Order: sequence, then C-alpha cells, then structure tokens
Amino acid sequence: MNNRLKYIFRSILKNGKSSFFKLITLGIGIAIALVLLTKVFYERSYDSFYPNKERIYRVEPIYTLLRQDDAEKKHYEKISGGVVVGMANEISGVEAGTRFMHLTIDGFLKTEKDKELKATALLGDENFFDVLYRPIIQGDPKEILSAANQVMISKSLASKLGESDIVGQKFTFDFSPDVELTISGIFQDFPHNSFLECDIIVSLPTIGQYRYDGSQGWVGNDGYTGLVKLYPNVKPEQLAKEVEEMQERHQDMAFLHNSGIDIKYRFNPLQNVYAKSKPVEQAVILLSAVAFLLLFISILNYSLLSTSTIISKSREIALHKCYGAEKKDVLKMVYLETFVLLVCASLLAVILIVLSQDLVFRLTDMPLDAFLNSDTILCLIGILVFVFLITGIVPAYINLKIPVLTVLRKYSSNKRKSKLVFLFLQIFAASVLLVFLLQINRQYDAMLHEDVGYDYSSLLYTTYTMPDSSTRKVVLEEVKKLSVVEDVATAYGLPFDSPSGNNVRMPNSDMELFNIADLYRVSSNYIELMGIDMLQGQNFDEDTGENEVLVSDDFVTNLAQQVDLSDGVIGKEVYISEHSICQIRGVYKRIRLNTATNPESRASILLMNKMPQRYLMIKMNSVSPESKSLVDDTIQKIIGNEKMKTIRYAETMESLYDDAKRLQTIVLIGSIVAFIIVFIGIVGYTQFEVKSRGKEIAVRKINGANLADLIKLFGSSLIKLSIPAIVLGSLTSFFLIQYWTDNFAIKARLSLVEYVGVGLFILLLVSLITLLQLRSIALLNPVKSLKSE
Repeated sequence: MNNRLKYIFRSILKNGKSSFFKLITLGIGIAIALVLLTKVFYERSYDSFYPNKERIYRVEPIYTLLRQDDAEKKHYEKISGGVVVGMANEISGVEAGTRFMHLTIDGFLKTEKDKELKATALLGDENFFDVLYRPIIQGDPKEILSAANQVMISKSLASKLGESDIVGQKFTFDFSPDVELTISGIFQDFPHNSFLECDIIVSLPTIGQYRYDGSQGWVGNDGYTGLVKLYPNVKPEQLAKEVEEMQERHQDMAFLHNSGIDIKYRFNPLQNVYAKSKPVEQAVILLSAVAFLLLFISILNYSLLSTSTIISKSREIALHKCYGAEKKDVLKMVYLETFVLLVCASLLAVILIVLSQDLVFRLTDMPLDAFLNSDTILCLIGILVFVFLITGIVPAYINLKIPVLTVLRKYSSNKRKSKLVFLFLQIFAASVLLVFLLQINRQYDAMLHEDVGYDYSSLLYTTYTMPDSSTRKVVLEEVKKLSVVEDVATAYGLPFDSPSGNNVRMPNSDMELFNIADLYRVSSNYIELMGIDMLQGQNFDEDTGENEVLVSDDFVTNLAQQVDLSDGVIGKEVYISEHSICQIRGVYKRIRLNTATNPESRASILLMNKMPQRYLMIKMNSVSPESKSLVDDTIQKIIGNEKMKTIRYAETMESLYDDAKRLQTIVLIGSIVAFIIVFIGIVGYTQFEVKSRGKEIAVRKINGANLADLIKLFGSSLIKLSIPAIVLGSLTSFFLIQYWTDNFAIKARLSLVEYVGVGLFILLLVSLITLLQLRSIALLNPVKSLKSE
C-alpha cells in the first residue's frame, strides 16, 4: 500500500500543473457548494430545536368577506388575544397554548444603576415556556409571567448587564420611563435559527400600562401571535368541530355572518412558519441550483484536465498491464489518485471556509457552528462520495478502453467528443450563472429605485418613541430651527412597517365592506413632507377634525364597488373599526407599504393628531454626516440620551432587501469562480489539442499557416460549441428568473438585447482565451515540434 501511495504522489507531482489546477478548482468548488448547501440545511432547520416540535402549531385566522362577488380567503399571522386561551382551556386535543406580541424591536432599557442597552422585548403570558421550551436558569416562569411588571431576560442580556445579582434589579424602557419593570428570572437564549428573536419577556398583565389590553378579546385587536401544543397523536383536522363549537360560545357568529364576515382558524406547523415561507423556499431552490452548478463545473473541469493528460497517463497504465495488472488494479490506481486529490481538495475547502468565516457570515447570516451539525456533515460526505465516483469514472473508463499495443505505438487520440462535451457543459453552466447575476442586479436596482409614492431621499427618522408629549414638542421645535432642516413631521408608524388592519362599513349598515391598512395618526404636514400626491379634496391642516380621514385612491376604488359614489367621495362618511364614524377629507395616491418582497395589498388611511406621534420624521435640505450629526446632537441634548441617533430612511430601505443583496453577492462570486474554471478548462483543452496535434500544426506552419489560420483551425470549433451552450444556458436562466421574480411585486425583466449581450460577452471571453493560447503556439519553432513528435 505504501508503494502504491508513493507511486500516486509521484504521478501527481509529475503532472504538477494539471494536478494543481485540479486541486484548486475542485477545492474552491467544494468550499462554495458546501457553504451554500449548509445555508440551505440551516434555513430548513428553523425552529426544529424544540422538544416535541412536531406538535407545536401557530394558530392563524382565515377571514372571508361573504358578500363580495370577488371575495377570497385572507390568511393572517396574528390573532385576537382570547382565542388561544379558549383553545387551551376548552379543546381536548390542546395540551398548552400561549399568546404574545412584540413590545419593542430595538428599544433602550435603563437599569437603576444607569446602565443602558438596546434590546428586543415581547409581552408573553404564563404559558409561554410550556409551548416554546427553553431551559430556565433562574426563576419560575409561571409565577413571573402571571404578575404585572415582572420580566424574564435571556442569559446573554444578563451577561451584558454584567451584574452577579441581576435578579431583583429594576429597569425602564426609554419609550415609557414611568413603567418600572423587575427582573425576576433568566432563560437560555433562543438559537439563531429561531423565528423568534427575544431578549426580554415582559409579563402579559403589564400590557395595559403600554397599550390597549385586548389579551382576552375574541374578535378584533388581532395583534397576538398564538401558538398551541397538541397532545401526542392528535392531528389538527381532528379539532375542527371543537373549534367551531368554541367559536359559537365566545364569538357572535350571527352578527359576524350578517356583517359579511366568516372567521376560521388553521393550524400551521411551527417548523413551516419560516422554513416553508415562499421567499425562503425560493431562496433554497436558487442557492441549491448555484451550489450544484459550481460543483458541476468543478467536476467537469477535473474530468477535462484528466482527459488532457490521458496520453502520458495511458502509457503508464499500459506498462502496468504488461506486468500483469488487471482491470481491478487499474481501477484502484485511478481511484486512489482521485481519492488523494479529493482529500487534499477537501482540506483546502475547509481552510478556505475557516479563513473567510467573516465573509461567510455576512453573506449567509449563518454562524460557523452551523457547519458542525449532522445534516451538514452528511452533506459534505455525500458531496465527496459523489465527486469521488464521478471524477474517477472518466479516466478509469478511458484507461481501460485503450488497448496496450495501441498505446505503446505512440497512441494519439483524435477523439475529442468527451472533451468537447465537458467544455460545452461548463460554458452552459457559466452562462446560466452570468444571466442570473445580471437579473439579480436588475431586480435589486428596481426595488431600490421603485417609485414608492413618496420621496425619502433626504429623510431621517428616529427609531424609538419620545418619553412624553411635552418633550416631543420641544424636540420638534428645536430640530425645526436648524438651518440644515427643511421640515419636521411626526407619524404613528412608518410605511415600510407591516400596518395593522381595520374594517370599513357604512354608518347605517352592519355589513363589512373591506379591510384596510391603518396608518393611524400623523401631523398635519406629513403628506407634504413625504411628497405624497393629493388627488382629490384637501390635505390636513391645523383645523382638521379628529375623525376626518385621508384615504388612498384604491380605497375609493374598493368603496365604489360596494356603494354609490355618483355624488363624489369627498365628505362621504364611513365607519372604520377602532375609529368610529369618519368623514373622508381627501384622497392621496397609493403608496408602497411594507416591501416589494412582501407587499401590502390593502388600501390605506391616515388620520391627524395635533399631538406629536412616536416617530419623528426629519426632511433635510441635504443629508451629510455633518448635518445628520447636528440633528443627533440637538435631540440628544434635549432627551439626555447620548445613544439616540437618527437613521437615514434610504439606508433602512436598502436593508429591507439585504437577502436579495446577499444572493446577488453569492451569485457574483459563483460567476467569477465559474469563469475562472471555464478559463482553465479552455486552456486545458487547447493545450491538449496542441499536444495531440503537434505534428499537424508544425506541418501547417511550414506550409505557410499563420496565426489567423490557427485561430480558424481551433477557434471555429470552440465558437460553434459555445453558441448552443450559451443559448441553452440563457433559456435555463429565463425559467429560473420567472420562478424567482414571482415573489416580487416589482418584476424587472431582462430584454432580448441583454441576453444577446451576455452571449456575446461569453463568446468574446472564449475567443480571447483561445487567441492568447494560440499566440504562444504560433511563436514555437515547427522543427522542434516535429523532433519532439
């Protein structure tokens, strides 16, 4: 065995240049494929760490407007607070149920020792950990989350606070400094691959001190995430009848039916909430496609390089056959060499991943320890076995097929079909990646530069609410005095958030007409500051009544389908749940709510409030680091919080599409690597052709052939090969693009000219590589070539 290994290493070193390129291309291909496939497994693993995970479901309402001709079922993620409580208490198949809602995503907490930290907090009930189990380090969750003003914090937050006696300490949030909370327990952090990010769980009985308490409601106030854990062997479909009976007991079904509303509930497995969402499923398919394309190109290149050295290798094999080597011995030799190269390539892949772990995290949002789980290890083993089998087949087949006497008589193969097939497939895969890269760039630019219906180019905003209305007024006045500021407004929410919903009906009717996205209250100058177009009626002013409302133009379209608007919509009264009877004051052009990947389809409304709302919107004359710093300093001095900083609205809009940006970068890296491998493949092909047809080239040169003739001889076959490969690759990309863009409200499409441009670029690249190779050949002395033959 030792002698055989020595022979293998000697053989690898003898073909040093070819072995080096095999090692590099295979190592890089395995590294990138492993990273992408690990990301795929990681995305699929979300919320799979809970005990009895298969028994945990999110309860989701399904609303149907019964009296609309074009009615369709609407699925929502949030429910009313009392529904899950009822299920846990009254439905036999439910073991436990919990509901919670987010309190703050990035609020600042301040301890009684004046330590300040940013944290994510939610309001959760006493059954929270019965469903979403986490190890409890300290405290009794049942007792803590049943009492007002008590909280549990994560282990990592406790470490950041850095106190040994953290339990019992009190703190407040910046947006509600009058509400004092007590740390009463500590829980183990939720893993990174959890749909729930949470540093603090505030007991649900505290909710009334922050907002309206609808935790026991059965209809409306759908702001809670509801989860249930079923008993073993209980299926959701078995609970349908009991759920309907529960609804009959607690919801006025006759009133809802007369109002044109039907409410049902479905049980969505928790493991599917993130992993089976449409954006994730699409990303998984595309990442898998890129991974296998790169691995495919790497394997093809290995096979192409193996074919290019087959003449010298065949002579060695022939000698072994002369000394009695059988087929199995030849296979062992070929596969042992492949195994050694594969082990070296795998080690190179691991080294590359470790050295670039920061880049890997930025591109995949995945910690390095994700590579250490069983699925990833099995994936790596599967990749290596697959590569080992495939990369060994071609050289083994060729070496077994060539007769010994033919080889010893200076066999020179003119059969180029296998090499051309490998090259064809490489160019095909590279064109798929390049076209898709261009599409991602186009889609990303389209989302960033989409006409959202308002102007945010010079807009700043605060990320948390001001402590009280008097302080907000002072901030508003002082910021507005700054010379760098054009105007200041306030708003309850921001357009890129997911808005709450309310129902619309006519004042003299119980029939619900449609559901709207409620943007709630803004200051009188909000429309003007945001640059939103007014289409009808009047904008807000200081004399606007509390129940006067501005509606989007699609609100009017929806209303016109249900109500006679022949006398116009301005001045028309409508009943909007949570606001009572409102009078339509004006109509504005529809604006983009939420994101292009998760667009809000409902019409929207705005009401006015003279009191400053929780978001401060600052329109700058021009945004620069200096002007932003001046605004930040002014607000910090008034509030007394040095950590408070404004955020550029444009930066937030870009961050909404970070996943698309990451995919763009991944495909860019994949495309670069693919073209490097294709470059190596073309070089290997031309070198093989020159070596196997050296005498023919020398004779042609002696007979007067120049560089142009050699290009015609070799280049024409490559061009003829490349054109169908590019066409097929473009068609494949076209269908991938159709699938990927299906998730976007804005769909950017590549033109035929751009597809042709990609094809011409690849042809130019192939031609350039061929030209550079043939130029060096043209300078060789043909006499030396004939002597070497």
